[in-house]
Amino acid sequence: HYSMKNINNKSGITFIETLMSVLVLGLVLGGMLGTFVMGRVSLAKAKHRHAACALIQQKLEEFTDTAYDSISDAAETNVTLDPGSSSSGDELLCSRNTTVSSLSYGKEATVTVSWTERSWGGQKSVSESAATIFTDW
Repeated sequence: HYSMKNINNKSGITFIETLMSVLVLGLVLGGMLGTFVMGRVSLAKAKHRHAACALIQQKLEEFTDTAYDSISDAAETNVTLDPGSSSSGDELLCSRNTTVSSLSYGKEATVTVSWTERSWGGQKSVSESAATIFTDW
């Protein structure tokens, strides 16, 4: 014969325990996903800055092979900063502007690379620049 105590003493997981487990798991996985996304965004930004510095260096090195009198302002648009994936067509383009100023002892060339990045609030303008001085001696 069964007593009331044996009928009500069921072992197993209750609905509340299951719900709490799912909630905790969701919070942990959500935090991990957020960290992963932020890491990818930071990596992309660093990649773009590195590519911009390489474009600046390339332009400044071009001046070393240029006659002193030929060093002048220049503007280039639609320069590829990040080719992205060819299948998705998500390449990032930039502009590269060179400004040359005359000094009493030479010329100062400043190269600026500017681009627009996607950010959480929409889009953000970013630029990198470097300058060097050339002399004709």
